[in-house]
Amino acid sequence: MKLKWMILLMFVLTVLSTIPVNADEYSKEDLANRYQNSEVSSIALMSTSTNPIISNEYLEIAVESSTGTFTLGCTGGNPSNPNDDYKRLLYGHPNPWSSISSVKIDDNAYIFGSGAGSFSESAVAYEDYIRAVWECDNIQVTQINKLITNPATGRADTMMIKYQLKNLDQDNSHDVGLRILLDTQLGSNDGAPFQIPGTGDVVTEIEFLKSNGAIPDYWQCFDSLSNPTMISQGTLKGSGATEPDRLIFAAWPYFMETFWDYPVTTGKSITSDSAVGLYWNVVSVAPSETIEYVTYYGLSELSQSFGEISLSVAGPAQLDVIDNQYSPNPFTIVAYVEHEEASAIDIDLTIDLPAGLELVGPSTTQTVSVGAGEVRSVSWTVRALDRTETVMLTYTVASSATAIMDQSVSRVVTVPAIVVDEPDEPVNPDEPVDIPEFPTIALPVIAIIGLAFVLQKRE
Repeated sequence: MKLKWMILLMFVLTVLSTIPVNADEYSKEDLANRYQNSEVSSIALMSTSTNPIISNEYLEIAVESSTGTFTLGCTGGNPSNPNDDYKRLLYGHPNPWSSISSVKIDDNAYIFGSGAGSFSESAVAYEDYIRAVWECDNIQVTQINKLITNPATGRADTMMIKYQLKNLDQDNSHDVGLRILLDTQLGSNDGAPFQIPGTGDVVTEIEFLKSNGAIPDYWQCFDSLSNPTMISQGTLKGSGATEPDRLIFAAWPYFMETFWDYPVTTGKSITSDSAVGLYWNVVSVAPSETIEYVTYYGLSELSQSFGEISLSVAGPAQLDVIDNQYSPNPFTIVAYVEHEEASAIDIDLTIDLPAGLELVGPSTTQTVSVGAGEVRSVSWTVRALDRTETVMLTYTVASSATAIMDQSVSRVVTVPAIVVDEPDEPVNPDEPVDIPEFPTIALPVIAIIGLAFVLQKRE
């Protein structure tokens, strides 16, 4: 098995080394065909009829049985969007090979599922998830891909990606980290661009770090920024997600060549072949200890209104309750705006929140300059206040500009009830304590007991 992976790795590096520096000049479809038609096609990372697949009415997950690589695609997709039916969300679906995960163990980085280790459990499909267990250098890595309810839509149209890393060494700690590479593809666009709350359009390489508080709540991917027919979303915070230490958006051909370290090149285009990288830094794992990382990727949904100004709003459709607290909270609301004018105009975007939601930042009204054919975005951070009953709260984002008709979009977020434990009433030390009277019936009883004692003594 190790020999097969060494041969495959050499082939991968050879193929990748032939990709021109100008990524526009290569075809990944051709690359995939070269995998299939090569002399090592029998060990290439391509799907077979035995690969486990799970699906529901929205999405389908496929996992390659011998390597654990996975893909994601739509079945019915968003019920209100006929354009995403049976379209891809990750490249190659349902034939996984180009999205890979890496595990850093001490000083070495390994591709999950490679011949550097071995599977103790090959990928197996259960009712709503697929699990694979791989072991390498005393570390057991369990990968779980599961269809779950999406906090962005309220439907089961997102994939949970979970990794559990257990130290099998009974005597020694090991340093362990995780990297996930997602080869994004929306429909036929393998160079799908991104939108990041607080940043806006992302079409060149960029990174965000937890150490400086820059990791967003989520990221969105579009088949087209100017006229999107498909939108996906990766959730990074809240709802049980493990915030990554590093988030990068990169050009897949270059990112794929690395197993761990990848230096982002500012200005390098990603619109020929885009990818997302999530890193969890190396940490020490004690003997028999298990660490767990979770992230989500699936569909997204916009509330929209069209006219001279086109306005779209994204935000969670529902909040979760974790440890008796809302999650995510605070959360992010994003508004996207474009217009039909021939030149740049200033557009005011204002959010109106109902009772129960409060603005954390920035200001209620934000102004953006939007050029012809551009899509610009603004975001707000909002906190939900604790409630003892479940409610559906509606907020509204409105746009206005000189000599253009105003536009507005309303969106609903479900805020569940939080059970509040009633505190015990404090005791007032100055308040007199009632002492119950001695029951009168007790007097004759004591007298009888005393008389019996005297008689016993006389005997």
